[in-house]
Amino acid sequence: MLGVLSLTRNFAQSPQYLPARDYSKISYELGPYYKDPINKFAIRYPKGWLIDNTGPVFNVKFIDPYYEAFIFVRVIPISEPMPISYSFKDRIESLIKELLKQFPGAGLRYCNFEKFQEDTALRTQILFNAGANRVLVHTLFIYDIDRIIVLSWVSEERLFHTFRPWTESAIGSLILNPQ
Repeated sequence: MLGVLSLTRNFAQSPQYLPARDYSKISYELGPYYKDPINKFAIRYPKGWLIDNTGPVFNVKFIDPYYEAFIFVRVIPISEPMPISYSFKDRIESLIKELLKQFPGAGLRYCNFEKFQEDTALRTQILFNAGANRVLVHTLFIYDIDRIIVLSWVSEERLFHTFRPWTESAIGSLILNPQ
């Protein structure tokens, strides 16, 4: 389970409750699909973003000298079923809160279920300070038979509404086990 949290190691979040988001209804102008042959997922990434699939975490980065936003996709193999449930949510929430104790001013802003395609996913939102900026880290945990897909998208808090349509559209276009 600790592997599921590895993407949040450098990120940190205060309670707030948001409505569930239905990613099947998001649409926005995006770039071509990228298919990862090793981890068997495909993602339609935003136009003008750069793909980096050289490391263990698939990364899409917005290229601009003044602003930054990222989408990370990590596939974590699991040996036994681990569906998104209340016990999964409680475990993730407690691990994140324990981790965030290391980051003064950081807090868990949101942790709840939402629909992803036809399945239930867990979404978390962490808010933390990075120098003079406040950064939002959204993570979506998706269960897919023998793995957990961990999708994170990161931007400065003040840029959240600028990058939200692109990042959430890319997340909404994720295809598991593409042919």
